[in-house]
Amino acid sequence: MKLHIPLRLRAALFAILVSSVAEVGFSKNIENETYELTSRVSLSNEEWQVVNSYFSAEGLIGSTNRGSGSAIYASNSEVLFLKNTSVLFDSNCAGYTNQNGTFGGNGGAIWLGSATVTQGDCSFEENEMVKFVSNKTAHGGGSGGAIYSATPIAFTKNGAVLFESNRANNGDGGAVYAYSYLEFAGNENVTFISNASERNGGALYTHNCIIRDTDSAVTFRDNSAGDSGGAIRTASGSLDMVFQLNKNGSVSFIGNCVTNDESAGGALFLSGSTCSEIKANGGVIFQNNTAQGSGGAVYLAPLTAELVLSHNSDISFEGNIAKDGKGGAVRIEQSSLSIINNLSVSFCGNTASTAGGAISIDSGSLTIADNTGDVTFSGNCVRLYDDEGNLSSIQLNSISSSSADVILAAKKGTTIGFYEGLQAAGISTSELNAYTPEGENTSVYTSGDILFSGKDTEVKLKKLWQENGLSVSGEAFAEALETSRTYELQTNSNETHLYGGRLRVEDGAVYKGNGFVAESDTGSVLLLKNGSLEHTGSELRFGKRTGLSVLGVNTVNGNLVMEADSSVSFGVGVQNFTSSVLTHTGSFTWDGALTVSLTSDEVLTPGTSYKLLTLIKGTLPTNDKLN
Repeated sequence: MKLHIPLRLRAALFAILVSSVAEVGFSKNIENETYELTSRVSLSNEEWQVVNSYFSAEGLIGSTNRGSGSAIYASNSEVLFLKNTSVLFDSNCAGYTNQNGTFGGNGGAIWLGSATVTQGDCSFEENEMVKFVSNKTAHGGGSGGAIYSATPIAFTKNGAVLFESNRANNGDGGAVYAYSYLEFAGNENVTFISNASERNGGALYTHNCIIRDTDSAVTFRDNSAGDSGGAIRTASGSLDMVFQLNKNGSVSFIGNCVTNDESAGGALFLSGSTCSEIKANGGVIFQNNTAQGSGGAVYLAPLTAELVLSHNSDISFEGNIAKDGKGGAVRIEQSSLSIINNLSVSFCGNTASTAGGAISIDSGSLTIADNTGDVTFSGNCVRLYDDEGNLSSIQLNSISSSSADVILAAKKGTTIGFYEGLQAAGISTSELNAYTPEGENTSVYTSGDILFSGKDTEVKLKKLWQENGLSVSGEAFAEALETSRTYELQTNSNETHLYGGRLRVEDGAVYKGNGFVAESDTGSVLLLKNGSLEHTGSELRFGKRTGLSVLGVNTVNGNLVMEADSSVSFGVGVQNFTSSVLTHTGSFTWDGALTVSLTSDEVLTPGTSYKLLTLIKGTLPTNDKLN
């Protein structure tokens, strides 16, 4: 009778039998075979190839004399998998267990190392399928659940590349730990699902990572880490750091999380990169990612170089959560984020607990500019808790900023629309419809709309409060409603400048600041449509060939200064506005001719009396009502 022992059990028994003896090198190249690896390939200063084969390594474990890389251990060596039908690493484990306990190792399936980061490498090229499934490092601790690499590693022109359910116990990089260079180029699709790390980088922990030219989709779904980077954590080091996700069919980060207290970056944690970009992809989605701390989807660590999202199709940040921190979608700390030259961009339904329902930024810069479709912030909120951990308030909020540059520039025919409050206090620069493209020294002016809207704010906020068992009848709700309607751009010393197009303050929104300038000869218009300007004691200056347009009932607190050839219009030629009213507190001065449009255009001359406006020595008395 012949006893049949399953492959994985055979491999495990074999590993136990050889665990007490020295390993020998394994240098047999594999070609045109169906090959099941039953013992570790151990290489030193060698080349090893698997070509045109069905290759699998399943159920291998580390040994007492070498716990790392249970399937392949390569030191200063080159490993190549080329044009295989299938490459599978399944259920391999680095580390080992004996009578003294469980001991860790790095690289559940593969360990690659060398004296320098440029000696030796590993390549997977033109294979129909490459899979790393359920590999892990033992509980004794180790990084790289599937692969640990201190040398360059590349996946090039393969069909499906899949890392699923790999785990780094007490280590970094649930699927891959790459100290040197990690590149995925020209594959059909690249997928990371349900990988986990107890520390950093649920799928990838990498110093340099490039994922480019994927024909179909790049997907990171349901990966998790303990401390940072539920999907990807980049780490600072002595190398020039690069992180690129470029020219892929689509890119999605869905359902990734970090789980420890104060953990950050539910999907991405970027640290120390000198170049970080997500560029020229078919579409980019960050959805339902969660951080226990800050950065529900993305966290840019202090002193990280700028992250640029550019030339993508639609970009969506939706349903991301920073449970006990800032930035429901994105947290920026002493770093920069630029979202430029994409199609449509949306931040919807993201949640933070302290600041920045969608984006929180301190001591850095945020640029949203020149996208060819609309940019929309809607349904983002901040949930506030009392000292005992009870939910005390909810505010609708898009962006929270402190000591940062905020630059918003809408392309002609498009709108950057905010449908919940914005709080930017102590910012160093605030520019609207002007930005400096990357690599250039000259500003570009745009002529689209920037919208601050209070439409349906009260209805949406009431619904949120009632769904969470909060009373909408008290002072707390009134304060939350006021904050949710307020768009605050308070610079340290300068005004906010509008360089073209329109700034629209509508439907109960309040634009609060410490000065505003519509730059001369730009055609800029500040449109008030049932809105308010709160710039008490500061100037709201309108340069040559710019204007203030008033529709509905509006309020201005601040000193209006109308330069020569500027204009004020009151509901002229607009349906449904039979009466437009501006209640103004502060001075109203002008220089030279001022055009005021009422039922018809008139040119007002300083010092002349008119039927509807009395002008006295170039200054209109305060607390007047113009109608």
